[in-house]
Amino acid sequence: MPPSVFAGLGNLRRLWLHRNTLTSLPDEIFSGLSSLEELLLFRSELNAIPETVFDGLHNLNGLALVLDENTSLNELPKGIFDDVLDTLGGTFKIRHTLWHRHYRQTYITRRGQLRVGPRLKATVGFASPAQSAQEGSAVRVPVTLDRPLPVAVRVPYALGFSGPTATFGNLSPDRHSGLLFPAGVTRQEISLTLAKDTRVQAQRTLLLSLGNTAKFGVRPSDGGGADAPYLDADSLVSRSNVRGTHTITVFDSEPVEREPYCLSLWEGTSCSTAVVLPRVFTGLLGASRASTEVVLTNKDPVATDCEVALLFHRGTSPAPPTAFNGQFPDHNIFRTTLSRGGATVLTLSSPNARELATGAVYVFTRSPCTPGSLDLQGNVLLENRTDGSIEELFSIAGQSPRDWLGHGDCRVLTGMFGNGSNLEIASVTAEPDMAAPAGSRLVLKAFGLKGNFIGRLSELRVSGAHQALLPWEFDQPTTLQMCLDVPGDSDFRLAVTATGTTPAGAKLQYSTEPFITDPEPEETESGP
Repeated sequence: MPPSVFAGLGNLRRLWLHRNTLTSLPDEIFSGLSSLEELLLFRSELNAIPETVFDGLHNLNGLALVLDENTSLNELPKGIFDDVLDTLGGTFKIRHTLWHRHYRQTYITRRGQLRVGPRLKATVGFASPAQSAQEGSAVRVPVTLDRPLPVAVRVPYALGFSGPTATFGNLSPDRHSGLLFPAGVTRQEISLTLAKDTRVQAQRTLLLSLGNTAKFGVRPSDGGGADAPYLDADSLVSRSNVRGTHTITVFDSEPVEREPYCLSLWEGTSCSTAVVLPRVFTGLLGASRASTEVVLTNKDPVATDCEVALLFHRGTSPAPPTAFNGQFPDHNIFRTTLSRGGATVLTLSSPNARELATGAVYVFTRSPCTPGSLDLQGNVLLENRTDGSIEELFSIAGQSPRDWLGHGDCRVLTGMFGNGSNLEIASVTAEPDMAAPAGSRLVLKAFGLKGNFIGRLSELRVSGAHQALLPWEFDQPTTLQMCLDVPGDSDFRLAVTATGTTPAGAKLQYSTEPFITDPEPEETESGP
């Protein structure tokens, strides 16, 4: 459409451009339409919308932007609604006669409307469903939006409790003010300090809950000014039903140690699983012999020495006898002490093996070192038995407790998968011998890099043993979402990694950040 197609129509009040094949709009196409009250653009095929296209429409109180499924538009530019939020979120007069015994009035007010399609809406929720904390500790609870928004969103929340006490302090931000997400910001935190109460000898629970989207506030993209008073936030934001609440279990003392395998290593001294390599090869692989080189580094800024133990295991079952730098330790457990800033390089091999052994490397550490003290990297190497040449099959990073999947936790894989046999996802229990409850599963869905839903993938039934889920074929840049579903009330956790070959120049990346998106596309409306 020509930029000047509506020039001179300063009295135009309603403009309907819906149900057409327009793919773009000129920057100033609506310039001068100062009286425009209603603009319908739904069921269009717009692939781009200028940032300033709605500037100057100071009487606009109805805007419908529910786009056709054929469009490739997946996000709106920052500030696009800043000039019209006051009227879209305000009220306007319509002709109506209100009778009174002494007089009559010919007005009534009605809310303005701003509606966008499901693909342009954001989903808000807590990054995780639950956590445990000791009384007296400071707690941070992240809240995430699935994509940047063209406006600022204020998210209210509520705080409930159970148990004999529910004291807390330093709650920030105030729950009545809510969290403010300016345009482009996708992660904010609620923080509070849990009070101590020596009279209580039991655990209690705090429950954070996000408000209904009808109570959300919408502001210009920079977050300044008051909320648009009557804007229907449901048209821009959806609250995740799965992640709409977050439970904090408060203990009056340290939680009971749940890692009996770790405790057995140092005769009951407090210890923990620090990091896991979920996938390790040793033994024969075709015409080559596989081994895994692991590099363990002490990065603790305080502790002088870290006592560590490395275990080659299969989650809920032992692995075959394995050599660590040529020596066979009892039960595949290798012990060492790392000085601060020090590192050790170990090669796991099976010189007498007649087949390939797969499993995981667990690293344990005792107090005062913590899971955050250690960094682990692994390289799987193939040695050709004929000429002795060595090549790297793949390299993986260790998964620390912050990366493990509990019930409802999700992670993301990004990359270009295109050769049909280039991706494997491996999983193992985060702590050895911790069996998965019956029915546990790893749920996978595919999305485009901009968040558009592609389809569901085969599920991996999780038993607790070392497992691998083998490849799919993709012919476009793809994001894979992995979520762990564990039936019942269980603290079972899974360590997951991805390996594979990729076409030349492609990138395969396992992210430790949650990936939040609507599980499937919503139905679009047929009208404004």
